[in-house]
Amino acid sequence: MKPPAFPRLPPSLRMPALSRAAWRTAAGLSVVGAGCALYWMALLDGHQTQRAHLQEQTQLRVGQVARALATQVSTLFSGLDYTTRNLTASYEAGDQAAFLLAVHSIEETFPRGAVQQVAIVDAQGDVVYSNLTGGRPPVPANVTDREHFAVHASGQVAAGAMYVGRPVLGRVSKRWGIPITRAIEHDGAFAGIVILSVSPSYLSGFFREVFDQPNDVALLVRDDGVYLARSTKDAEVLGSVLPAGRSLLTDRHNSHGNYEVTATVDGVRRYYAWSRTQGYPMVVSAGLDRSAAMAPLEPVLHASKVRSAIGTVVVVAGALLVAWLGWQRRRSRELLAASEVRLHKLVAQVPGALFQARLRSDGALDFPFASPGLGALHRLGAGPFTGRALLRLVHRDDVRRLVASIAASARDLVGWDHQYRLRLADGEVRWVHGHANPERIPEGGVLWHGFLHDVTVEHAVGEALRDSEQRLRLTVDAVQDGLWEWNVADDVVRLDARCYAMLGYEGEDFIHAFAAFAALVHPRDLNRLQADLRGHFEEGRDYRTEVRLRTAEGGWRWIESRGEVTERDAGGRPLRMLGTHSDISARVESEHLVRALLDQSSAVIFVASPERRILHANERAEQAFATPGEPLVGQNFRAIHPDDGGFETLGQDYALLRSRGWVQREVQLRVRGGGLRWFEAHGSLLDPDDPDGDVIWTLFDTTERHHAQAALSLAQQRLSALIARFPGGVLLDDPDGGRIVAANALLCRLLRLDIDPTALADGPRDALVRRLPAEAAALLLADAPADGDRLGLEVQLPGGTVLEIDQIALNAPGLRLGRLSIVRDVTARRQRESQLERLATTDTLTGLPNRRAFMLRLQQEYDAVRGGREPAAVVLMLDIDHFKRVNDTWGHAAGDEVLRHLASLLGRELRRGDLAGRLGGEEFAVLLPGTSTADGAALAERLRLAIAAAPVATGAGRIAYTVSFGSSVLDRDTVGPDTCLAQADAALYQSKHAGRNRVTAWVPGMGMSRPGRLPYTLV
Repeated sequence: MKPPAFPRLPPSLRMPALSRAAWRTAAGLSVVGAGCALYWMALLDGHQTQRAHLQEQTQLRVGQVARALATQVSTLFSGLDYTTRNLTASYEAGDQAAFLLAVHSIEETFPRGAVQQVAIVDAQGDVVYSNLTGGRPPVPANVTDREHFAVHASGQVAAGAMYVGRPVLGRVSKRWGIPITRAIEHDGAFAGIVILSVSPSYLSGFFREVFDQPNDVALLVRDDGVYLARSTKDAEVLGSVLPAGRSLLTDRHNSHGNYEVTATVDGVRRYYAWSRTQGYPMVVSAGLDRSAAMAPLEPVLHASKVRSAIGTVVVVAGALLVAWLGWQRRRSRELLAASEVRLHKLVAQVPGALFQARLRSDGALDFPFASPGLGALHRLGAGPFTGRALLRLVHRDDVRRLVASIAASARDLVGWDHQYRLRLADGEVRWVHGHANPERIPEGGVLWHGFLHDVTVEHAVGEALRDSEQRLRLTVDAVQDGLWEWNVADDVVRLDARCYAMLGYEGEDFIHAFAAFAALVHPRDLNRLQADLRGHFEEGRDYRTEVRLRTAEGGWRWIESRGEVTERDAGGRPLRMLGTHSDISARVESEHLVRALLDQSSAVIFVASPERRILHANERAEQAFATPGEPLVGQNFRAIHPDDGGFETLGQDYALLRSRGWVQREVQLRVRGGGLRWFEAHGSLLDPDDPDGDVIWTLFDTTERHHAQAALSLAQQRLSALIARFPGGVLLDDPDGGRIVAANALLCRLLRLDIDPTALADGPRDALVRRLPAEAAALLLADAPADGDRLGLEVQLPGGTVLEIDQIALNAPGLRLGRLSIVRDVTARRQRESQLERLATTDTLTGLPNRRAFMLRLQQEYDAVRGGREPAAVVLMLDIDHFKRVNDTWGHAAGDEVLRHLASLLGRELRRGDLAGRLGGEEFAVLLPGTSTADGAALAERLRLAIAAAPVATGAGRIAYTVSFGSSVLDRDTVGPDTCLAQADAALYQSKHAGRNRVTAWVPGMGMSRPGRLPYTLV
């Protein structure tokens, strides 16, 4: 049989296939789609702009790093250039002492490991000197096959120029090194090379300190692309060549540039920037990891896309929802008529009465809708109904409460739930239970939707039950128990007032089902309650359980629940169960207190008989001493002692225990597993009035304290040994700095204290400070900073001794441990530093400042003149006339004596504050601060006459010589110090050209330098 078909709608209510509304909906959706597309195009374009901006900033940053590193490398190789020049000059002059002193200065000046070797190679390529072998010729080694030898031997490098060679594995040092070389010449002929081998690892370590990302890199290559150093994977690239095509190799006309490439060494794509070093054929390139540089931006762009995608989905979904709602609205109007017919048929079948009640703003109550059941319940006609008409049927004792409940629901907009009585026209009284939900309506009133149903029968049953419960209550009041009933079949639970009172509820009947009662049970007790009920239902076991129930204040109360099934069906399934509740909180709390004192205690607790047999052991004792499967109770104490001696020693304390009631001792006992641990044992009489009774022993594990004491003693011994043998003076103060904790003998010697350092321990710090020289006392009195060291504080004692005092605050998180002062004698180091500084700025032949020192002083004077601190200055350039003839006629030794004689005359004739320097060869310069043009010319003339009138006595005879001068003014209009020196040099050239032995002042139009001569620059 086919199921009945639903009735079809009439043609007048059917929707056409495609209406105007559908076209409008499609057009609206198209506009929304176009707007979303335009938004996404703008969003993605903005993301690309942000990426381009970040990439630009990254390239700027890596460019700055590359230029800074190139400047540092230029400075380093400038020092190497100067160093190799001094080495070469000393070796060519045959001055062995000066050469060895220069080698020693290199070893002391450069950081350890920076310079691997200083070597001399003769014209045949044999290594004739190496500082690695103490100066003796090393095992025969020849370097004619090395690039850095071949370029000098073949004349590819200009005379006197430094060459940076390809990294090689040294045949003497056996390590990779970058050879910095300069040719040795004797009488104009090639005689070998000087090699200064620089460690690539030192340069790589210097580069690594610049970056904080693991994949960032810096590298140093020659102009031809040969790797000299790389911050990472340097061992893999030394001796190899940078891949062709890099802009730093092809773009020879620019000093810096950028490129992006994936490195062949490690496969990392980076933004690179390169910069050429000034004055040396090398390029520094720095690279930043592209993925790490772009990483901070990508999550932001991704989050933006996610948010935009969500927004787009929401907009599209909203548009579709609006279209769908419009479609549904049209359809709902068509189906409304049919729905109303079905609704009336359905309402007629619902028991009770469905209604809509409206409370108007004027206080009148009417019913816009009421099912036929409302009239039947009140035994009225079909309606309409008014609130006044229905209220006349309400029992007069319930009218006030009913009106109040309606008013409260209207005021607070809460659900209306109320029971009341009706007194019908024939005098019959019926109980009615009403439920309704209110809502505010635009007209200003309240509208309820609800139902009413007759509950007269349920009330009658409840009254009968309460009467029965009252009779039962009279029989159990003496025991103060509560009664409960569970209708298992209908799942109806009823508790009496006593049950509620146990939990702090005052007459609240809110439990109507087992699930509501179970919600009050503590989660840890619910499974046990359910298991006990199943055992009673299925196996007939007595139902008696202890559970915790939640009280009205939110706490828990222990209840003992007892009960029995009083009615079962034919299949034996329980239908009804009765029982009682007893408050057992006091007993449970007492038991818990005992358990907390014993089982939950962190201490081991025993109760022992006078014969020292264990009568009770808490859980901690069982865990510590019991062998699995063998309880401690009943055993003798002897079982946990490691030997009879310990057992007997503890037994001797029982006499003291009985006399004063307690005893305390530290004992060693055997724990589970056979190990030994230390315990602090406290014994006391269980009954103070019974000295011969049981004893309670409380044991605390002190093993870690024993170990800590032993470790502390060992640490103190190590600290004392360390302080005594520390290669420096040590003074350790307490956290407050008022007392001395420890000092060593070297401290007393350095501070010139004739005292045993042990006598200072635990003494006041002020007493020590008062015995020190004032210079050292001032530093020791200063407070060390709270966050670390104060390094490099120096003091010079009478007699020239220089001490360096470091003060270190010893802190731990949230704890001050003290202050440590370390004193070192740095006198020798300061002397070496002064000597190196003097060597670096002094011409070794004449003793005058060298070119670098003179140019530095000239720059300072220029800055003072431009800043207005000095009025002006005069610069003199002087050159010995026909000096080459002196060397050719009397020899180079005589020429050196002429140079020293000129330097001596300059030092004797110049004023205090004037500065003379040797720029190179026979050329000298003089700086005359605070001097006018006329005064400078007069002083130059006086010097010229003094030199011409004072021949020099040499080993080859007396040599008379003259000097030509050129002068220039250094004032605020001077472009720079190098310009001023070039002007003086041009004036000197005019003196030479005009016949020599004369003074010429530079004037505009004279030119800037001699033909074929490079101008002087500050380096």
